[in-house]
Amino acid sequence: MEMQRKENVDLQLMIVMKVTKVTVLVLLLKKILYKYCNFLSHFLWQIPWKTMTQ
Repeated sequence: MEMQRKENVDLQLMIVMKVTKVTVLVLLLKKILYKYCNFLSHFLWQIPWKTMTQ
């Protein structure tokens, strides 16, 4: 019975670790994408102004 319980805990720990990893990855991706999108939109905004003012 003890062995069974330990395996259960190990399994739960593994699941928690996996979920945590995925969550962290998703958050990082969102952060990077957000920064990239900000940069991109800023960059794209700059182009029309430059061509207009020439």
